[in-house]
Amino acid sequence: MSQRPPSPRRRQTTPRKPARKRKGSVTRLPRVTSTEINTVLSDAHQEIWGLDQIHQFVSTKVEDILAARQVPRQCVQAPSLDIAVPAIEAMRYCQYRTEMTALVASAMDRRLSHQAHPAFVNILRQLAPDELRILSLMPPQEEVLPLGNLHLVLPGGRTRIIYRSIVPRHVAEVCKAKQAIPTYIDNLDRLKLIGSPDTLSIRDEAVYADLMQQNFCHDLLEALPTRARPRIEKRTFALTALGENFRTVCLS
Repeated sequence: MSQRPPSPRRRQTTPRKPARKRKGSVTRLPRVTSTEINTVLSDAHQEIWGLDQIHQFVSTKVEDILAARQVPRQCVQAPSLDIAVPAIEAMRYCQYRTEMTALVASAMDRRLSHQAHPAFVNILRQLAPDELRILSLMPPQEEVLPLGNLHLVLPGGRTRIIYRSIVPRHVAEVCKAKQAIPTYIDNLDRLKLIGSPDTLSIRDEAVYADLMQQNFCHDLLEALPTRARPRIEKRTFALTALGENFRTVCLS
């Protein structure tokens, strides 16, 4: 009898270890799907009004505003087209429909029409809600509020600004995005609704000391290097004539 050849031995294989992630490798997050994007955009599309919605809103709201302001019938006039038409068109997608309507109502009031400016339509579209809250809190044009820039005096006489546009506590408290206040002040200044002259300050040192008593200022000071000296640049800000008129015709 012929003998069977011996069967070959099976090689033993060791299980492979899972590959280690290299340091610095980026974990890929799941992509946002087109369905999710369309859902978000559809919410935005629903906020776009048609002319029928605008007409119904404006006619009702203007009547309410004129009644609240107690405008006499003899003072009501047709609004200037360079205000009314852009304002009505902007209401299709602008979140400040009430403020746009107040502008139209002001243009219809002979007593206020000289304060209603065509630029106010575009200005409203360039403002954040917090900026409207700041304008509503501002004192009359003749009064100023303290404003501070926190400087860091470094060895060798060098100076670095570590925080701009510190506003009074009651102004900061109405803002939902407090970290954006310096941007708000810059934007209001850019639009000429407020002014902040470089050379004007308040003599009373206590008002600037009070600015620095806010919690975030304490955090900034505690994080300073040991050899650095903080210094506050004393400034002011106030409504301009344009800002006063804007607030009167659009926000009241």
